[in-house]
Amino acid sequence: MTLLGPGPAPEGAGPGAPLEGIAALERIEVELAGVEQALVRLDAGTYGRCEVCAGPISDDVLAADPLTAVCSGHLELHLGSRDVHRHVP
Repeated sequence: MTLLGPGPAPEGAGPGAPLEGIAALERIEVELAGVEQALVRLDAGTYGRCEVCAGPISDDVLAADPLTAVCSGHLELHLGSRDVHRHVP
């Protein structure tokens, strides 16, 4: 059985494979939510502006994570306030 329905599991899929698939799906859902939030900011004209101080987010920060909503000065504070967040290099 696979996560997509009945049928044989892919070759090499062990007992932990379904849980790994669920974890991957959860990561994708978090990433999709980040994209949707960035699109809302883009439509509102606030993409590239910090949600905390309204200052500009540097090109380097946006290049590293185009979904970020805060400037480098507020990045640590922002990430520390959430349980789950997309990867920010």
